[in-house]
Amino acid sequence: PYSELFVIDDQGKLHGTITLTDLRHAAFDPNLGDEVTAGEVARSKPPVLYRTDNIEKAIKLMEQT
Repeated sequence: PYSELFVIDDQGKLHGTITLTDLRHAAFDPNLGDEVTAGEVARSKPPVLYRTDNIEKAIKLMEQT
């Protein structure tokens, strides 16, 4: 099973990510209605890596989040 999903916009650009934890919080949030969208739950502007970035950069980003 996946633990994180990527939310894209109509042009295929990354809008944000949704984790299982995000979904759990949304499911029990009384302020969110039944018609909440992925875009509303997604964490926008997640840290990203480029294909050419080294693993050390990935580790540093993981330590920050």
